[in-house]
Amino acid sequence: MNFCSECGSKIAGEAPKFCGECGSALPIATDELTPETSQQYPDESKPLEADVAGSRDGGEQAAAAGNTDAMIERGFLAHNEGDVAGARGWWEQAAAAGNTDAMFNLGYLAEDEDDVAGARGWFEQAAAAGDTDAMKELERLAHNEGDVAGARRWREQAAVAGAAWAGYPAGAKPLIDIELFAFAAMKGESGDVAGALKACQRRADEGNIASMHNLAYLLERSGDAVAARKWYQIVADVGNTDAICNLSRLLFQSGDIDGARKCLQTAADEGNSEAMLLYGELCRELGDTAGTGKWLHKAADEGNSEAKSTLGNFYYAKGETAEASAWWEAAAKEGNDVAMNNLGKALYESGDVTGAREWLQKGADRGNDEAMLNLGRILGNLGDRAGAREWLQKAADRGNDEARNML
Repeated sequence: MNFCSECGSKIAGEAPKFCGECGSALPIATDELTPETSQQYPDESKPLEADVAGSRDGGEQAAAAGNTDAMIERGFLAHNEGDVAGARGWWEQAAAAGNTDAMFNLGYLAEDEDDVAGARGWFEQAAAAGDTDAMKELERLAHNEGDVAGARRWREQAAVAGAAWAGYPAGAKPLIDIELFAFAAMKGESGDVAGALKACQRRADEGNIASMHNLAYLLERSGDAVAARKWYQIVADVGNTDAICNLSRLLFQSGDIDGARKCLQTAADEGNSEAMLLYGELCRELGDTAGTGKWLHKAADEGNSEAKSTLGNFYYAKGETAEASAWWEAAAKEGNDVAMNNLGKALYESGDVTGAREWLQKGADRGNDEAMLNLGRILGNLGDRAGAREWLQKAADRGNDEARNML
């Protein structure tokens, strides 16, 4: 099995020139991931799922000797074995020694335990040390809380931190793609669409796969579906399953159903749960109920929480409320705020007001405006007018027209 020597991602296709995930030029490493590369995470992956290689005994000795990378590895081993306290202990030691990866992981641990304030604290420590991924997480938390100014501030800080490397001075690392895209997106939101496209076009023309994908996304957002499709196709041809999924969506929108189906089949066969989910949704659009259930279940079996949430919708539409609630609960426990809202509504309809309030509150706390709306409704029905108005106002502030009409 082949892996990228930069980010550790599995390499798809025969003799590709670039990594489909991080865009780095190959050659590739053909052995198992080393402890060093296991700490580098491809975009949109979850750090707590990292695959740590190396000797357990040797790693413990290195950690005891003060090696922070070894401490992080020990934390991963403990977490994968269900020892959350042990993982926290190792990562706290590494964080105390200034390791930002450890701070980042501790932030995820805190958020998994619904300790948003604790998560923010760890992300802020990592961000203060220059970790741009932590800045992106702080942007997300601010956005979920409706703090538009705070979200923009963290986005701009991440963009500036990335832009500082743009000149590639001696000994410096190049501008990584997630930072480049944050910079481009910031320009796009400020109205400078041409500047945003130029920022990604530069790296795409140099052969950077991730930038090609980002360029396709920006082109699609700007309404140029033809050019977007061209760049998605280039990235899809090197095995990037995200590009394959986006390409299939454009093909479907253009009426090329067979082309969309072939794209999704390719990605699904490679184990991409997002492709399986989209394949299920494509089947639903075509009225293929059996195919819908089949592919949604495949995606759910791969751990895709959105697929689990969508399965809840699938069974609810069939009148199988108990099965729907079971899938919504499975997705909600994994942090899916849409499932939290749907589960809360289902519980309320069944008469479980306490359970409904609990899940709607969790969904609202994660920024779901429908959960805010429904929580406001329940509080109003319970006579808590102040609480109802508070949540309806929050939902309205996030653009929910129904909540705005109820105020």
